[in-house]
Amino acid sequence: MKICRWHWWIIIIFLFFLGFVPSYRGDIANILEKTGLRQAPATEEKTLSLEIIDLYLECRHIVTRQREITEDALPEFLREINKNRVISGYTGEELVLTGEIPGLCPVCQEKEFIGIYQGYIAVYAGRPDRPGPVKKMTSIKIQGLPEREIIDLEAGIIFNGEEEKLLILEAYSEEQTTNNKPEE
Repeated sequence: MKICRWHWWIIIIFLFFLGFVPSYRGDIANILEKTGLRQAPATEEKTLSLEIIDLYLECRHIVTRQREITEDALPEFLREINKNRVISGYTGEELVLTGEIPGLCPVCQEKEFIGIYQGYIAVYAGRPDRPGPVKKMTSIKIQGLPEREIIDLEAGIIFNGEEEKLLILEAYSEEQTTNNKPEE
């Protein structure tokens, strides 16, 4: 009988530690967090990296932009931006959206320059280093213009504002008229 009592004491002690130790560990963790000896695990919102690639159909320019967004805000963002875009890649941390957008890219909408198109002076959308489509053809031929002027036009002439554009075009028109005057 003595053997049975000894087993019961072991079972009771085992059950005591089975319940006591886990709760004790939790109390120690709480005490350490309160005293600042242990940092509480941060519950951070997971963010997702977005790469948005847009091809503008009128000027054929590709515009790529990056954005960080929380997972909670993602569904609403996708509803807003989903026009003309599809998900073309997803790695768990990065989402790639591609789309075809009608019209001109933002640069071509804002900027213009003067250049040459098929032997005539033309106004282009965009910048000389990133030309868009021809916005306006003029009747001013480059034939007969000085070589330096033609080189400038081939490189693209940037102007500031509508008034400056009209002054440049008027100067080229006068120069072409002067250079192509029939000799008497």
